[in-house]
Amino acid sequence: MANFNTLIKRKQYIWLGLILAGG
Repeated sequence: MANFNTLIKRKQYIWLGLILAGG
């Protein structure tokens, strides 16, 4: 479960980066 949490956090960081790059 801890691994899944890390994956979600990583995905959130990727989303943030995409929004910052796109915005």
